[in-house]
Amino acid sequence: MKIRFAVLLGALLVSYPAAAQTGPASRPLLVSTTWLADHLRDPGVVVLQTSQAAAEREQIPGARIVPHDSLMTMGASHDLAGASDLVAALERAGVSNSSHVVIYGEPLAAGWLFFALEYLGHERTSMLDGGLDKWKAEARRVSAVGAPPPSGRFQPRLRPQVRASAETVQNRAAGAVVLLDARSEKEYVAGHIPGAQLLTWQNVYSDAKLQVFKSPADVAALFTAAGASSGKTAITYCQIGLRSSLLYFAARYAGLNASNYVGSWSEWSARGLPREPAR
Repeated sequence: MKIRFAVLLGALLVSYPAAAQTGPASRPLLVSTTWLADHLRDPGVVVLQTSQAAAEREQIPGARIVPHDSLMTMGASHDLAGASDLVAALERAGVSNSSHVVIYGEPLAAGWLFFALEYLGHERTSMLDGGLDKWKAEARRVSAVGAPPPSGRFQPRLRPQVRASAETVQNRAAGAVVLLDARSEKEYVAGHIPGAQLLTWQNVYSDAKLQVFKSPADVAALFTAAGASSGKTAITYCQIGLRSSLLYFAARYAGLNASNYVGSWSEWSARGLPREPAR
């Protein structure tokens, strides 16, 4: 009996790698609406809602609002806000180092927020599968946007390696690092960074309308088909680093090491760096 159990356990571990589902502190990178409903009152769980749109009028009960524009700059290009500004925005939303943060909202803004937390070194961050739309489709309770919560205390541990630069892209190790373009096929054909493979960000969803992700195995298969198999590092990019932040999350969800080239095509082309097709 013990031998049969050990064989079964070994098979499960091989077919369902933990790295595809968990972060460094053994928190799932993707949680279901059922999981959140069961943990909504846990004092350590902090639910963040974010969007590029106007102010939200409803939310999952207890969620805190993090406006997308508090996490970015729009000077010469779209970029992450400075670390101190990111920390201040998150602390206003009640985030502390010990918090298990669960993110939902407009998908690209949610991807950007996830990436910002990864960059700051927060180790307990998950995305909510299906977000508010799935929550409401299941007839779960929503509430009006509430008053700001008590501030958190967050000491960042910056992880600059997840934020790729143009130089990182240019000097990437052939065969070990795969560059992935998250834009549309039309944009990719019009011009892309040499050697980049197209992996449109919407392809990671089994239900794009409800923002429900494919299984870890199916997402991993997408990356493998684009050349980013297990053991390789994926660098994602798009036009301004926003779509690629969602693809960055998907790469992490699939168990890959990843970084996001935030400057993306807008910076690359503005600097006159090599492109395909050449002009």
